[in-house]
Amino acid sequence: YSLPAQVGNAACLADGKLYIGTENGLILLKDGRILNSLPVTAAATASGKEIVTGDLLQYLHGVRIRCILQDSKGRIWIATARLRGLLCYDGGILTQFTKEDGLVNEHVRALSECSDGSILVATNDGFNIVRENRIIAAYGQEEGLAVRMILTVSEGFNGELLAGSDGDGIYVITEEGIRSIGIEEGLTSEIVMRIKPSRTR
Repeated sequence: YSLPAQVGNAACLADGKLYIGTENGLILLKDGRILNSLPVTAAATASGKEIVTGDLLQYLHGVRIRCILQDSKGRIWIATARLRGLLCYDGGILTQFTKEDGLVNEHVRALSECSDGSILVATNDGFNIVRENRIIAAYGQEEGLAVRMILTVSEGFNGELLAGSDGDGIYVITEEGIRSIGIEEGLTSEIVMRIKPSRTR
């Protein structure tokens, strides 16, 4: 492919295209070639502020991308470090989530989809829940997270939310409240980079 020599932080195969998130933007591959554009037909923030752009690759040029996720509806979610916050690309329609829209921090680290279609968004200041293109919940220090930096998020088998932190283990969020799992409960480190469901247990 003669790709530029740079770090690939994330990859997602969707609709026959390979999305590669790098330190400097988005690379898109299809049918053995590099695509030079990904059209945007309409763009706005979640609160309705118009964004002037006609191409997603250009909009992400020079932007650090941390995670890419295709959800169950086929939408592409892109987590960026500060410059663009959280992006949702849906067949040409681009929606951007920023602090003005309720994002707790625009440095987004990880994404995960829940069984009800909600998107969990891990950031440097806690995490958000997005549903139907709006932020419906936020969790940070005021809600009980002792360490604000969340490195990974996932839904548990019983509907609980799991958030891996940068120094305080795993937060388990239920209707009853928030508890943490740390070294005393069996973790070997309280820096939790990823939480993934087991296919066998």
